[in-house]
Amino acid sequence: MIVGDPFWSAEVRTGLKYRHLESDWNYDLSEETTGRLCWVTGRGYRWLDCRVEKATDPKGTTDPARHGVGRYSYVLASDEAFYSGFPARYTVASRADEKVKGRVWNVGDYEAFPILRVHGPAQWVLDAGRGEIVLPEIRDGDWWDIDTDPDVLTVTDSQGVNRRDVFNSEWATGPDSGGLSVNALSVPVPPGEPVEVKATPVGRPPIGKDRARVEAVIHPRYRRAW
Repeated sequence: MIVGDPFWSAEVRTGLKYRHLESDWNYDLSEETTGRLCWVTGRGYRWLDCRVEKATDPKGTTDPARHGVGRYSYVLASDEAFYSGFPARYTVASRADEKVKGRVWNVGDYEAFPILRVHGPAQWVLDAGRGEIVLPEIRDGDWWDIDTDPDVLTVTDSQGVNRRDVFNSEWATGPDSGGLSVNALSVPVPPGEPVEVKATPVGRPPIGKDRARVEAVIHPRYRRAW
């Protein structure tokens, strides 16, 4: 890995300026905490969170600061087996006055699970084909986030309060007659495909129905950085 200004730069930093550049670069690399290695390609922006597993100092008989460039050898390790990209956002329902449905696409190379954000003022019933998710009424200005990843399955409100305990037989239905099944909360989206999410407001349209909505955000994961 080469640390230094590109040859087309108006100024190639040397001496103390290069030392500052080198220090900034090494500051972002750690054996204990992860840093973000990024790629900008024609297909988008990708990154991989990784840490240094092994590193060697530049080899040579001259000080890299004299020429404004140093060649390092790094071995980087990551706990993730994929590259990440910017989240994709979708609107399932833009207001709470009728039953609607929207598609949530996974543009990545691996299965992904959306986070559903449900805004009040309204009571919503959600269905992604695995059972209904019946929410209690959410007040105006508040929202709930439902993370549908089966390894997470959290439900939090706009204040960060855990609301997972409301999902019992009173609020939800599904294959498990004793309450909301894990299948209903988990919404897998295959790579390169969409999942249809239905959103139904309960009862008469509320005052402020134009502020009530259902959104989805999905974090794609990629096999390659380009």
